Amino acid sequence: MNILHINKHDKVGGAANAMYRLHEGLNAAGHNSRLMVDVKTSDEPGIESISSQTSAFRVFAGGLLDKFGNRFDRHLGFGKWSCRNSWRIAKTEMFLDADIVNLHNLHGGYFNFRALDDLNALKPIVWTLHDMNSFTGHCAFSYHCDEFIKGCDHTCPIPDVYPALPKGRIAANWFLHKEFFETHYHLAAVCPSEWLAKKALKGFWRNHRVEVIPYGVDSAIFHPLDKKEARKTLGVEPNGKYALFIAKNIDDPRKGADFFFDALKKININGLKIFICGDGEIDAETKYPVINIGLIHDEKLLRAAYCAADIFAAPSLADNLPNTVLESMACGTPVVAFDTGGIPEMISHMETGYVAGYKDTDDLARGMQTLLNDENLVSVMSSRCVPYARERYSPRLIAEKYAGFYGEVIELHSKK
Repeated sequence: MNILHINKHDKVGGAANAMYRLHEGLNAAGHNSRLMVDVKTSDEPGIESISSQTSAFRVFAGGLLDKFGNRFDRHLGFGKWSCRNSWRIAKTEMFLDADIVNLHNLHGGYFNFRALDDLNALKPIVWTLHDMNSFTGHCAFSYHCDEFIKGCDHTCPIPDVYPALPKGRIAANWFLHKEFFETHYHLAAVCPSEWLAKKALKGFWRNHRVEVIPYGVDSAIFHPLDKKEARKTLGVEPNGKYALFIAKNIDDPRKGADFFFDALKKININGLKIFICGDGEIDAETKYPVINIGLIHDEKLLRAAYCAADIFAAPSLADNLPNTVLESMACGTPVVAFDTGGIPEMISHMETGYVAGYKDTDDLARGMQTLLNDENLVSVMSSRCVPYARERYSPRLIAEKYAGFYGEVIELHSKK
C-alpha cells in the first residue's frame, strides 16, 4: 500500500514524532509510506517539503502572495490568497502515487483549509487528529470551553490560545470547517485517545467515521537502563533522587510548569534534584537544585533522561496522548500527572503512576511525595509500566491497525 502523510513538520514536535513513528512502522510492515511536509529537517528518503514539489518561480511568487495573503486572510478572510502551495499537493507525483492520504496537523500557517476539497475528491483520506483544531474555531485545545459544539464566535474566551486568531475571524473559521464537514461524506479520522474521539464526535465529526488508534513507542529505543549509568551519560551525580519535567517549550502554560514548581514547594525529599528538558527558561524559585539539560533531539539521550529520573512529572493542563508519557513508561519511569485529556487512559492510578486531580497542586505534590518516598512502590510500578507500554503501544501493532483502517477507507472511497 502506498501511503502519503501530510504535516507541518517531519520530526519536530509531538504530532510530527507520532507521524514519523507511524511512517517507520508502516515501512517496516512492507508498505510504502512517504511524508510531505512544510518544514523538512531530515535528509532521509521518502520525505519531501511541499515547496520542493513546485518550481522555483512558483515558490518565489507564492511566497510573496502568502506573505500578504496570510495577513489578509487572517484579518479579512480573503480565502485563497494564503498558502497557495496547498493546491499544488494534488498535482505532485507523491500524491498521485498514493493509495491513501493521511493528514496530520494542518494548522501552523502552511495549509489552506479550502484545498481539502481537491484532495478529498481525488484520494481516500484519513485524518489523524492530534488535537481539536479541525472542529473548533481556531484552538488546538479548548480546555473547558464547549462552544465549538454550537458555534465559536467573537465571544471566544481564549482567542490567544494556539493557533491564535483575531476574535472577528473565529466565527468565519468555524463556519468554514462546518461547511466542509456538512458537504463532504465518508470522512474518516483517527484519534489517538478516547478523550479526543469523544470531543470530535460532539463536534463536526459526529456524522463521520472516527477510529481510536493510539500512538506507538519503539521499545528498541525507549527501554530501561541502569539508573546510575543513565545519570553518568547525562554527566550528573549518580546518587540521590531526580524528578523530570519535559516540554518542547518550557514556558508554554499548557504544559503546566508553574503547577510543577508550585507542587515542589509542598514536598520535602532529601537529596532531590530536578531535571528540566526543553527550550526556554523557568522563572520560579525552588529549594531543590535544577539541572536544565535543554531540548533533546537525540532519542538515545532522551532515553537516558527518562531512565535517570525516579519519576516523570507531566502536569499538562490540556493534552491528547502525550508521547512523553509513553516514552517514560516504556523506560520504566512512573508518571505523575493531572487528570486531563487522554492521560488517564495511559496511567493506571497507583499501578503504573499517579493521576492527580486537575490543577490540584496539593494532590500533585502528594503523588510526587508518595512515589519519591517509596523505592519499592516505584520499582513495582516500573515493572508494570514496561510490559504495558510494549504490548499496548507497539509500533508493529499500531501500523497493523492503521493499515486495516486504511483498507476500509479505500474500499469505502471506491464506492463513491
